[in-house]
Amino acid sequence: MRYLLAAALAATVSFPAHAAVDCTAQRQPRSAAGVIATENVWVKALTTRDGKALSCILAPGFMDMAWDGKLNSRAEVLARLPKRPNNGIKLSHVKVTLAGNRAIARGVNMATKPDGRLIGRVKFEDIFQYRDGMWRALTAQEVLMR
Repeated sequence: MRYLLAAALAATVSFPAHAAVDCTAQRQPRSAAGVIATENVWVKALTTRDGKALSCILAPGFMDMAWDGKLNSRAEVLARLPKRPNNGIKLSHVKVTLAGNRAIARGVNMATKPDGRLIGRVKFEDIFQYRDGMWRALTAQEVLMR
């Protein structure tokens, strides 16, 4: 999802992906608005390097197919987070399709340097499952926009 270009630039470091985290603050309604709110929390977790919040969103078994074709596990995404570049992320054109306890969010993710210069844009597709009152990301995929 929003990991896009910044993920490819980030170095791997250790993050306790298995640590117990209280995720009650991540609860969202089972609605399209709840999915969009979760997407926004995901972006904030990346830009603030909040591993606890991100670990609440990414379900066990989560996989990310990055813009460059690399497949990243939940553990790999969390491990890279502390060294993530200080780049901005802005989502647009987000559309949500609901199907019971599942949702698909599709949109555009724009990454910018701290000074606002464009790094790149990707189209993304995130698949969520509603569990225990919150949307958990099962998988994410990005495609580089040229």
